[in-house]
Amino acid sequence: MSDLNNKNIELIKKQLEQILNKQDELEKRLEEIEKDLYLDNDYDLEIVCPYCNYSFILDADETNTEINCPECNNVIEIDWEGESLEDDECSCCGHNCGDKKNNNSDKEEENQHEEDDM
Repeated sequence: MSDLNNKNIELIKKQLEQILNKQDELEKRLEEIEKDLYLDNDYDLEIVCPYCNYSFILDADETNTEINCPECNNVIEIDWEGESLEDDECSCCGHNCGDKKNNNSDKEEENQHEEDDM
């Protein structure tokens, strides 16, 4: 009987060791996923220069409000708060061509954009 108990104890130890190894592996994967999701405060910001379309990575530092493009050297203003449009403004041009209150059709919106471009 004690031999059977010893075998069961050994089997339980092996299973526990396997479970702990799997747990360690999952914790490592979770840490990698957290880094990918930028859950820590140390993250990078991709900038596309509006003057030359050069794309580069910048360490996110919200105290910086301006940076120089490394390609064309123009000053790029950084808006950390983001642009906010009024409820009736179109996201592509800032006009009220997307005003749903007036039930503008897609064709009317398209015409508004064409007129604005002229």
